[in-house]
Amino acid sequence: MNVQHGTDVIKILNDHNIDTTLMQSTLDEFSGKRSELQTALENQDKDALKRINAELKELRQEFLKEMRDAIHAHYSAAGTAGTARATAVTGAGEGLFAL
Repeated sequence: MNVQHGTDVIKILNDHNIDTTLMQSTLDEFSGKRSELQTALENQDKDALKRINAELKELRQEFLKEMRDAIHAHYSAAGTAGTARATAVTGAGEGLFAL
């Protein structure tokens, strides 16, 4: 998934009144790595690329966890049987984030 996809996911969840505050913060941090990544690529700095890649992977995992937690919290708070829906949505999170 790229940053635009993350933005789209946040919009969809917002449309369903699901709190995406943490997700947006993580996506902003992820997006902020773009110039650092570009510099590392231009300089062919393998150590920086490894470090940035690890950071991006961690942010991607954090985004996915925040998404699952937000959906779960929303449906748990509403007292509905939204767990199946939350699982279905979050299961589609593989491959998230690409700059």
